[in-house]
Amino acid sequence: MNLNYLDPKIDLVFQRVFSRADLLKDFLNAVLPLDAPIESLAYLPAEQAPQVPGMRFSIVDVKCHDQGGQVFVVKLQLLWSAAHFARIPFSGAQAIVSQRSSGSSYQPLCPVYSVTVLNDVFEKDPDEKDCWLHHYKITQLADHDKVLKGLQFVILELPKFTRRTRAEKQATALWLRFLRETGEPGFVPDEALLSYAPVADAVKLTEFKGYSAAEIESYQKCLDALRNEKELPARR
Repeated sequence: MNLNYLDPKIDLVFQRVFSRADLLKDFLNAVLPLDAPIESLAYLPAEQAPQVPGMRFSIVDVKCHDQGGQVFVVKLQLLWSAAHFARIPFSGAQAIVSQRSSGSSYQPLCPVYSVTVLNDVFEKDPDEKDCWLHHYKITQLADHDKVLKGLQFVILELPKFTRRTRAEKQATALWLRFLRETGEPGFVPDEALLSYAPVADAVKLTEFKGYSAAEIESYQKCLDALRNEKELPARR
């Protein structure tokens, strides 16, 4: 285990970082194809966060809304299987359903972004090797410009991300580098990571010295369970 920095893709650390609304706001603005930037975020009560039975090694409890009421359900998926294509729309739909009380109107329902940060590859087509962001909408088959608004899905494939051009937004590259590299053996944050204040703050929240002995034990158990899961030949 890296004794200096913990992996932000592990539940305990992910929640430590993204329980800060300013960091989550900056991350979402950096990676999502939004019509307008998020100006402010507020977390929804934990009991409103959709919990999906059987969704192993993922976080489905980072749920918030922006200044316009748009809801974001952010989850981290460490391992991928075909079943997750069914689970992703299920959790997004739950975020819609949970907004409506019995007998109330459908009109006030707020749009939902279901965001999956995936530390695995689900699209193995060689033509898709550089496509790390997958954005899904509900569209009319005959005319894809006609969109049924209310629910969108974004999947970020971390292993595919490589900054190849300067056209890539700096904040996007730094946040995805943070998620990919932090906690890897021998990781030392470079000047680029530390020069961007939100990412520098996120890196600091992964420092080993900031966690108790009990938290480190929990972290290690999660790593061990993940390694065992990766070794199961039946998962794919």
